[in-house]
Amino acid sequence: MKRFILPCCLLAAASIAAGLAARPGAAESRPSPAAAQAAFDALKALEGSWAMCDEDGSPTDQIGSIYHVTAGGSAVMETMFPGAEHEMLTVYYLENDTLKMTHYCMLGNRPVLTCSQAEIGAMVFECTGAECCGDHMHMHAATFDLTGHDRITTTWRANAPAPGEDEEHEARFELVRVGSSN
Repeated sequence: MKRFILPCCLLAAASIAAGLAARPGAAESRPSPAAAQAAFDALKALEGSWAMCDEDGSPTDQIGSIYHVTAGGSAVMETMFPGAEHEMLTVYYLENDTLKMTHYCMLGNRPVLTCSQAEIGAMVFECTGAECCGDHMHMHAATFDLTGHDRITTTWRANAPAPGEDEEHEARFELVRVGSSN
């Protein structure tokens, strides 16, 4: 009888593990380590000040973001809306070959988003699992379009409508490197 218990337990454990691995979303989509490193290097190359663009795509005098490589090159800090009441900080970093960001939001939360897609000039970050902020409004996804060396378009999407609004909050920013000819 004892000879049958261990194989049965092992079979049951293997069946449970296979079932968990097969569920949708169990194997999250992530770029390869090389693609994650290339995307992180692209973020490092953003170091400097970036001006907001108007609706015609022309630069304004308003600084939208400042990127700074720090911690011996292991992190990139983005200060959004520097000096404004709604200033925010996002830190980008590699963790076990996975590109992540922690967004320190003006809402008082700090969701962690993981890069789910990274191609030349484009990145997608998504908030998943325990690193999100539950049902509380938070930045839930971000996309980056690096249109050349001196122009970026970012889109940030919240998981819920802002107070008093009916639709989910989405903000799109077009930025131009300060001092570029763009």
